[in-house]
Amino acid sequence: MPDDHNDNNSQTPREPKIPGMPGGKKPTRTGWLYFLLACALLGYAFFNMGSGFASSSNTVKLATSEMVSAIKQDCVENLTYTVQDGSVTGHYWKTKKDKGDTSELKSFSSTYVGSDSLAELMAEHPDTKYIVNTNDPDFWGDLAMNVLPTIALIAIMFYFMRQMMGANNRNMQFGKTNAKTNEATRPKV
Repeated sequence: MPDDHNDNNSQTPREPKIPGMPGGKKPTRTGWLYFLLACALLGYAFFNMGSGFASSSNTVKLATSEMVSAIKQDCVENLTYTVQDGSVTGHYWKTKKDKGDTSELKSFSSTYVGSDSLAELMAEHPDTKYIVNTNDPDFWGDLAMNVLPTIALIAIMFYFMRQMMGANNRNMQFGKTNAKTNEATRPKV
């Protein structure tokens, strides 16, 4: 009796299973794209959380009026004014009797609007070391926030352009088949 059904030829070839992958399938380009997008979002989240962790040290947050009164009492050892965001950092003594004792020196941060009046105030107190910082403290963060979305849009645009070009090459191949034939399935002539 002839065998109409040949088990060896009717099965489709299986792809080798890849250990550790769900279902044993190879990762696709779309899967890699989602993976890279998730990594970028996690990196962005950790980058922004890092600035919050850095500022939570032993730095005392002073109001502007408290900082000005400490300067007027000559209780500030050094002061750095950042022009870009108006922040002021430095070291000070809490009371006048602690002045000169380095173990009582505390670091502080504050804000000050109007660098001209701060410069005049600091000119009246020449014992305090005064530095004006004109650098942008968030240069790399600003650069990343401006450049990364542009790069992501360009990458997505190229991805979809490649997908459309591939579709254009396949649109007239609707009559062709990818089916494999063998001796048993070929028509007899």
